[in-house]
Amino acid sequence: MITISAPGAISILRRGSDREIHTVWLGWVSLDSRSPASDKECNTPSLLSAARANSEGKGDVMTQSVDNGLTVEPFASGMYEIRCRGSVLHTAMGGHLPVRHRSSRLLEHMVEELNQRGRLVIIRDEVHGPQGFDSYSLLSLQYEWIDSRRDNLSTDLVVELARDPFLVRTAGPETMHRLPFLSNLDEWLHGLDIRLVDLDYVDLGRIDGLPAEGLYANAHNGDEDHSAFIDLRDTLTRLYTNLSSQQRSVATYLTNISNFFLYSLRWAAGGCTPAEFGAAFAASRSTVSTAAGRVAKAETAQAETYATRALRYVELASVDS
Repeated sequence: MITISAPGAISILRRGSDREIHTVWLGWVSLDSRSPASDKECNTPSLLSAARANSEGKGDVMTQSVDNGLTVEPFASGMYEIRCRGSVLHTAMGGHLPVRHRSSRLLEHMVEELNQRGRLVIIRDEVHGPQGFDSYSLLSLQYEWIDSRRDNLSTDLVVELARDPFLVRTAGPETMHRLPFLSNLDEWLHGLDIRLVDLDYVDLGRIDGLPAEGLYANAHNGDEDHSAFIDLRDTLTRLYTNLSSQQRSVATYLTNISNFFLYSLRWAAGGCTPAEFGAAFAASRSTVSTAAGRVAKAETAQAETYATRALRYVELASVDS
């Protein structure tokens, strides 16, 4: 279970339990949360709310780009770092690691994205607001959690798999909207010699790694898909493990902010486009309908925007320049 345990933090809990596994500082605002209050604000605090994520899910609300005094400077042979008025910028997910990379282009792109957030709130050389989803967020996650393989997909991938909405059959009219995405997803999985399963036909109580007290959508109709689920878990675990750090950061981040594991992993592995990810995300939320058309369009656009930003991060972080 993923909950907002503090402003700007996401706690990853075992389902049905109050025991915390990880608290990940994502620097992202959910549709129901607000930007964090700060105890020390550099620059202009009155502009903090200007770039908050819109509570209706339309994506980040961007102000005009602001010069926050961020610069990219050489650090060591083949390495660069971001500085803020003389001090090295650090990651903001609890680990406080310096923002350094071999790709100066990535860091220059990161500065542009951070300036697009508006006037930054910087505490202890960490960006604490306005919140947003961008290269700074993804690199922070990568450096603090992904590289050490302490992220929830490295430790509890099966939990996220068992919570994926596309493994739960729906009975309403939204089923028709899901069918194209289910078909495309199953085609991708068949390329990996696995297939989609129906959780109603998986004995989750016998799956290693799933807490016995977990709350999952399961009608206990039998175990017809039990072995197929194990194959799905094992193959996707190997796929995730073999991705680059940048790809794993994207897969984990998108999973944690959307509860949408299968398409997040598929996108990170190069199996679909940002547009396909956005449309599938809206379908997974069962919001694609005439009555909810406005919400569906907004959620599709937001998810596609996040996937597009993540793609740019992977591209720039994967090369030295």
